[in-house]
Amino acid sequence: MRGKLWTENENEILKNNYRKKSTKEIHEYLQTRTLLAIRMQAFKLGLQDIDKKWTEKEKELLKKYYETESFSWNLFPERTRQSIISQASKLRLKKIRAKCSNEWKTHEINLLKDKYRVTGAIGLAKILSTRTVPAIKHKARELGIQTDRSISQKKYTIDETCFDNFNQHSVYFMGLIAADGCIFNNNNLRISLWEKDIGILYRFQDFLHTNVPIRYLPTIPNQMASIGLTSTKIAERLKKLGITERKVHSLKYPNIPKKYDRDFIRGLSDGDGSFFISNSYRSLHWNLTGTESILNSVLLKFKENGLKTHTTVCKSSPSKTSYSLIFYARKAEFVARYLYMDATIYLPRKFKVAEPFLNLNQFDLFD
Repeated sequence: MRGKLWTENENEILKNNYRKKSTKEIHEYLQTRTLLAIRMQAFKLGLQDIDKKWTEKEKELLKKYYETESFSWNLFPERTRQSIISQASKLRLKKIRAKCSNEWKTHEINLLKDKYRVTGAIGLAKILSTRTVPAIKHKARELGIQTDRSISQKKYTIDETCFDNFNQHSVYFMGLIAADGCIFNNNNLRISLWEKDIGILYRFQDFLHTNVPIRYLPTIPNQMASIGLTSTKIAERLKKLGITERKVHSLKYPNIPKKYDRDFIRGLSDGDGSFFISNSYRSLHWNLTGTESILNSVLLKFKENGLKTHTTVCKSSPSKTSYSLIFYARKAEFVARYLYMDATIYLPRKFKVAEPFLNLNQFDLFD
């Protein structure tokens, strides 16, 4: 399997939208994925109507409404738009576009002028249910209304020097971006986390000295939060440090001062790692996923700081391209002490799991 592995968050977005929105609309939420990749993943997740035959009841419903102005895709919640269009063609029904005029009405244009700058295309699509996100963006450009991105560049401020110097916060966020963030379209940066971890996004706001807002992903209200910004300088700085676009196969350990290693690894762990307690032995476990290169570098950093282990980096599974580094019991406790000693920034949820096993006064290294 080639290409970036699909995350749990991305799969959740796809599952919640595939039967309700077009592939192009879903692409607005998954901008790092191609249209073909979205369709292929939908097939793998069993979201496409491959062998599901249309019932007579569904066909009658399609015949009754498809050529009318009252037709809605929501009449067939278990069908994709392409499936509906294909079935209509088999029944020799005229496409809905033949009956529904594409001409924008006065009240739609007024809404576009009034709301677009505030809600953007995605938000306005919820109000104008008969208009797609691409159609709204096209009309906005036609009317000379600035897009969300051009507005945000004027409306929001960012300290673009924040990654110029190494410190605990800058290196921690480098690790978090390497794990749970992405750079796309050359100068765009985004971090998306579960809503319960939104506190770290507020810390990221403070670090950037920015008023760029934190937004909830519209497909999963109150479950995921995201912050995105546009900065050529920040993107280029991160790329020079090794955090590049499509980093799933290319990510390597950055060249940073040794004293900040624990901060970078803590950022990685808060994004792609986890602490958990074994129910059987009540011992601490820790695991981290990533590229083979970066995990071997993390393992080397642990050994340089006194961890004696024969543990090696291994593939997460034979069918996957990602790798894992796993420690149990005392070795996991070593990792916890190493990551959290003198730490001023971390994900509270994961720290609470490791906290009972911390004894920073006895930072013992073991055989």
